[in-house]
Amino acid sequence: MDRPEFLRRVWPAQGFYCVALPRASGSFRHLWAPTQEDASAIVEAQDAAGITVYHACSSFTSTANRKGPNAAFVKACWLDLDVGVGPNKFATLGEAGAALKTFVVKHGLPAPLVVSSGGGLHAYFTFEHEVEAQTAIVAAKQVKALALFDNFKID
Repeated sequence: MDRPEFLRRVWPAQGFYCVALPRASGSFRHLWAPTQEDASAIVEAQDAAGITVYHACSSFTSTANRKGPNAAFVKACWLDLDVGVGPNKFATLGEAGAALKTFVVKHGLPAPLVVSSGGGLHAYFTFEHEVEAQTAIVAAKQVKALALFDNFKID
């Protein structure tokens, strides 16, 4: 699956889209787009220029900020599995992937889209249709509760 297809699968079809570029100070520069296609083009151009690119997983009601109250729609719940040294980190990518597979099978979850995050794995459980961000919080909290119950290492 190429990057534009991945973004179409995880981004909702409406709202404003945010792409974040890290600054040396640790903050982010936010680039906003009114369509998935425009946001995807920003991601592609920045990546082609060798710039690290992050994307917000929800769409937003305005370009004011990327905080929760401004979130409009989502099309996935996601988990962040970090690799490294620490109590909530996996030793290797292989260990993270194996633990994710066990977690998904144990709880009968749909197979997630899994991508390298640079520091681990991101697992996206996509929905058939986008939902309002506030509605999706219920599903996200359920997945998080399962992970906490299992002592599954998530960020």
